[in-house]
Amino acid sequence: LGVYAIGMFFAGHLGDRVDLRILLTIGMIGTGLFTAAFGAGYWFDVHNFYYFLGMQMISGLFQSSGWPSVVAVVGNWFGKSKRGLIMGIWNAHTSVGNISGSLIAAAMLKYGWCWSFAVPGIMIALVGLTVFLFLPVGPDVIGIQEDLHLKDYEKSDMDTPLLERRSSDVKEKAIGFIEAWRIPGVAPFALCLFFCKLVAYTFLYWLPFYISHTGMSSYIFAVTTASLFFLATK
Repeated sequence: LGVYAIGMFFAGHLGDRVDLRILLTIGMIGTGLFTAAFGAGYWFDVHNFYYFLGMQMISGLFQSSGWPSVVAVVGNWFGKSKRGLIMGIWNAHTSVGNISGSLIAAAMLKYGWCWSFAVPGIMIALVGLTVFLFLPVGPDVIGIQEDLHLKDYEKSDMDTPLLERRSSDVKEKAIGFIEAWRIPGVAPFALCLFFCKLVAYTFLYWLPFYISHTGMSSYIFAVTTASLFFLATK
């Protein structure tokens, strides 16, 4: 998680300067590769702690490219008037992904714990390949010339946001960390997300420990049942 958090900072800067489709593809395939490599430790009979630690850290680094890139792509496609609704619907992927990942990993355990890493790794790599082949990162990529943001400006008298330009003739430039932090709403949103994640990860990491050290573990009869129980708490 530490590597993931640090990687997010650099991935955001990188996403402003390179093709988002390429960045997403590299991130997803890299994540899949090193997630599967973690599981491959079973097949290669690896018992070195630092091997598994390294695979997780590198995987976290690749994963960090996801959030900044997809937010930028969604922002390219939808104007200000519909962005809140679209982001609300789209952000359901976090919970759906957590649920799906837990169920897939639990289902694969009967074939060996290695498959709990290999199968999700293969899946995300295949989706990454699909992104590379089919994802248009903005309307202009497929020949749509209408400026969605400009259309929103014409409907609203609100002040122009810092990150948006009124003219397509002005080349957009990536902003720095301090400039991003000064954007209205960034600091409050960051703090809200921080405390939400604090609660979520407390349950994520502490609850299994609690179950295993109390009498509750005697009520869990199978690995799959344990997974479903854990999902209910989320």
